Amino acid sequence: MTVEFDAELQAVPTRDAASVVLLRDGIDGLELFFVQRRAEARFMGGAYVFPGGKLDDEDTRADLPCDLDADVAALRLGETDAVRARGLFVAALRECFEEAGVLLTVEPLDPEAMAVLRAAHSQSGARFCERLQSASLRLRASALVPLVRWITPRGETKRFDARFFLAAAPPDAAASHDEGETVANLWLSPQRAIDAALERRILLVPPTYRTVQGLTRAATVAEALALATLPVPVLEPRVAFGDSGEIHILLPDDPDYPRADAPLGVSTTVRSDQWATRFLYADGSWFPGRRAA
Repeated sequence: MTVEFDAELQAVPTRDAASVVLLRDGIDGLELFFVQRRAEARFMGGAYVFPGGKLDDEDTRADLPCDLDADVAALRLGETDAVRARGLFVAALRECFEEAGVLLTVEPLDPEAMAVLRAAHSQSGARFCERLQSASLRLRASALVPLVRWITPRGETKRFDARFFLAAAPPDAAASHDEGETVANLWLSPQRAIDAALERRILLVPPTYRTVQGLTRAATVAEALALATLPVPVLEPRVAFGDSGEIHILLPDDPDYPRADAPLGVSTTVRSDQWATRFLYADGSWFPGRRAA
């Protein structure tokens, strides 16, 4: 994995994005679904991430079948643009369908029908809205629970304003990677994911790592969903360079985070317990660290 930071770069505008943390109750407790991005991908290549991607214009179509009203979507996300807010819910569901093969719909959809629909969607030029309409399906956006909003640090050459949602996977869901943008998948408990990252068996980028750490507090899907709070925390890490040029990412609860420089709305007091407050980038990996105040 390579990252590109430029201390002299003017802040690159962010692109709206959405990710879904799929949850299930496994034999040993809560499990999360991860997909691995292609190693050659420019953004987070080789990393294990939650299914997600950027907001498309198609996602904001008013006629796209969905069970969530735009004003309610805005209220749940704490945002003023209702059309964009609803679109973010739609984007999260679409990306989850495309990258994980799981589509949350009001109407029942068995795994076989899901697989057929996914294959047809990836192989044809039909737009997502038309695909749903032709199958008489409505998205169950109400099943998504906003958890956190991550904004890519200034100085990075590609930036996103990503909303992370929690969602319980349907009991019969057969989640799998798409073999296009993603090349592998795993269901892991939060602690096993952390252990695998520390042992360098998988690569987790800072927002994913910290989100997973937060979910170690939950033993079940119900407990995980109950962790979401309003207003939705907004986290914009900061880049710091060491004396030898090494790259550090500081989270808002790190003592060295420049609070006076924090954008309006960014959470600067976040419960951390023993969570990582900073990350060091070295040898193609991110290494978590913590600095107590």
